[in-house]
Amino acid sequence: MYLLGIDLETTGIDPDTSEIIEVGYMIWDTDASCPVLLGSHLVRSENPIPAEIEKMTNLSSYYLDRFGVAVESAVQHLSRLATKCDYYVGHNAINFDRKYLSKVARESGIKFPKKYWIDTMMDLPFPSGLRTRKLDYLAVEHKISVINSHRAVFDLMTTMKLLEKYGWDDVIARAKTGLVKLIAETSFEEKEKVKMDGFKWDSQNRQWVKTMRLYDAKKLSFGFKYRSDRKSTRLNSSHQ
Repeated sequence: MYLLGIDLETTGIDPDTSEIIEVGYMIWDTDASCPVLLGSHLVRSENPIPAEIEKMTNLSSYYLDRFGVAVESAVQHLSRLATKCDYYVGHNAINFDRKYLSKVARESGIKFPKKYWIDTMMDLPFPSGLRTRKLDYLAVEHKISVINSHRAVFDLMTTMKLLEKYGWDDVIARAKTGLVKLIAETSFEEKEKVKMDGFKWDSQNRQWVKTMRLYDAKKLSFGFKYRSDRKSTRLNSSHQ
């Protein structure tokens, strides 16, 4: 089985107001447990990189100007690689990377083959008690060496090593189910309780929410009242 790992570095968290500055990719052979093809494209930007992003990634506007390509070229390359692979893989990819790729693909007319995403933030049966699902923290907890975090290819290697710690059948079964948004029926003052269960505060709608797989939502219960957003049960993670 071949997996297409995708990791993006960007200038922010909102695809409508920020830009992709690096597109990383890795084709992983699950039978051989090794990368077949890996690389990245720096992406040119007309805007200066925010200082905090440059510090975190060590990517400067000079590097992007000198070595970067158009974002459409980088994303088109991903779409060609996807035709040779069975699944997409990324860490927090469904809520982050996929949104950026979808925007570029939509605006540029790039077609991605429909395939399921394996998101290592939500599709792995992590042990209870983990304080966070940030990639570096998970790597340490799973005794995986971390090198040059926040650079796409290195983060992808960490992601694939993390993925290989778990059984494929369970991971794929979970990845093939849809997504559901759970809404906690608690007050803001009870935030510590819901935060411990992975809910995040939606300031726009003033509610605590958590997006998760139907596979898990059917099995879990929480120590407080909550409801599901019925519309979100139709969300599908099988394509860009």
